[in-house]
Amino acid sequence: MELTKLQNSKDDTNKKVFQRLLRYHLKAKFDLLEGTIYSIKQVLHKIALFKQIELSQKEINFLLEEKHLEKDGSIKVKKINIYLVRNIKFTIGMIEKILHCTLDGKRMYEPGWINLEEVKEIRNRITHPKKIADLIINKEEIEKITDVLAWCTFFIDKIIDILRDTTI
Repeated sequence: MELTKLQNSKDDTNKKVFQRLLRYHLKAKFDLLEGTIYSIKQVLHKIALFKQIELSQKEINFLLEEKHLEKDGSIKVKKINIYLVRNIKFTIGMIEKILHCTLDGKRMYEPGWINLEEVKEIRNRITHPKKIADLIINKEEIEKITDVLAWCTFFIDKIIDILRDTTI
């Protein structure tokens, strides 16, 4: 059965199936986006090393998503947690700096980009629900999710195209 038929169905079972599929798809797409960003940053770090592009220690730490210096002055490698939108902006900046190319900036003002943080909160809500109602995604949220997922697909495809066309 098509998703739109499930969504518009009068049958409660079909509506529940639609909600479940939407939750799974949303979580999977964000996992893909976050994993892709992490992988891209690892590749960018290797390219910067190979091409001997000078990066600050902070840039290197954020590319590797590592923190080194503890409060007591000791050195310990720890994974840092970076907010998704900031991580994407940083990654775009590093792509432009290391690969000398520009991403389509107009796409950053589309509804998918604008609603990214809000949809991430929806993803967090359905992943860690406090009550049953937290699992329900309303029509307005579905529209925003649709825009964000389209933007995520564009972003991932664009970066993969850039990396594929990069020569070292």
